[in-house]
Amino acid sequence: MVNTILNDIYEKLNSNEYELVVSRTNVITIDADKYLIGYITAKELLNCISQKVNDIRTLYLDVFKNNIRLYLGSETSVNRGIEKTLKEEPDKFHYYNNGLTITTKSISTDNSRNYIIKPVNIVNGCQTANSIYNVSISETNFPDSDIKIPVRIIVAQDAEFENITIRTNTQNGLDTKDLISINSIQKEIEYEFSQKLFLGKKFYYKRQKSDENLLDFDIDYIIQIDDILRSILSTLMLIPNKVSGYFDKTTSKYLDQIFDELFIKLYTILTVTYKSVEDYIENNNPTFNRLKYHICYLFYRFSNKSEKLTDIEEYLREIDKEKYSEEETENIKQMIEKIYLNMYQCIKDEKSFTEIIKYLIDKISNYYSELLDTGTKEKEKILYKAVEKLPRIRVTPVFENFDGIFIEDFKTILEKDRCH
Repeated sequence: MVNTILNDIYEKLNSNEYELVVSRTNVITIDADKYLIGYITAKELLNCISQKVNDIRTLYLDVFKNNIRLYLGSETSVNRGIEKTLKEEPDKFHYYNNGLTITTKSISTDNSRNYIIKPVNIVNGCQTANSIYNVSISETNFPDSDIKIPVRIIVAQDAEFENITIRTNTQNGLDTKDLISINSIQKEIEYEFSQKLFLGKKFYYKRQKSDENLLDFDIDYIIQIDDILRSILSTLMLIPNKVSGYFDKTTSKYLDQIFDELFIKLYTILTVTYKSVEDYIENNNPTFNRLKYHICYLFYRFSNKSEKLTDIEEYLREIDKEKYSEEETENIKQMIEKIYLNMYQCIKDEKSFTEIIKYLIDKISNYYSELLDTGTKEKEKILYKAVEKLPRIRVTPVFENFDGIFIEDFKTILEKDRCH
């Protein structure tokens, strides 16, 4: 099932109907027509990425959908510089610009004058391509045939698209979190969010950085990579304290291992829980704002009292997942499914979610008041203290007495509310 979905996502992201026609005289071929390097003209690019009808051009966005960053807008310093060169020194554009990297599934050599590239995925150079488009529609005499754009065109199989995109962007000042935005797991998470409503709300995973304004779309919550990371670290990794104080450092430490295909559905429902907790606190209990990661952790632990959550933490912490036998991996899969169902029961509707949040806040107020008294540097250290007793933890964790305090179960909480 996962492989089928993955193949569908690859096909959707790496295929389109657009074609790039490249003059044979401007490129050289390497590796039996699997790699072209040279330059294309702005006219060739524009004919590929946009359609012109009655002198009006319309940009095709699909050619950028496998790019780590979408267009960031014409007001950034980099894009202002690109547009300035296009307007003032178009004949020297190729001197100053790094150009484009394009992946495709085939390079047709049937035409004696041109190579035909189809489909077209611009995986590096989104800012360049969009800047050229912007200037072409704003300048009356835009010399598109004379502007040269350095280009690399690479025939890639599905498994190679991801590696090419990441490695061609590693030297562009991108954060590591940005670089993982196009990997298969992130695409599957995006797909999972797109297929479901949670708490009657629409959650949209904005996987790629862009200046896209989503306010006009029918979306209740915009999810970004940091939201997913905060939810994973606060719940599955059992370290909300590290999100409170050492998020960037902790992310760098675990980023390569905490994303696993087995957890796709779980990532989505845990991120929904985190965003819903954040929203509830902001609107109803703003004094608990600094505890939102701890509350998210408590929600996860309370919802899964019968599960040995440290097994999940240990699995994600392990870099070499091959160490797990088939039986052990199957046990992890079954536990993931149980956790998902438990979480779903707790957020299946607004009533269930709200009652659990109220319950958790009430317990914190009555038994962990020190978490709310963080007015000094010394007192706020409790926010960074371990919450769970793990093998590597030597200090007494904040919620060591969890089982003795959070004694009610989900059904009991709802029954109490109905009685009132």
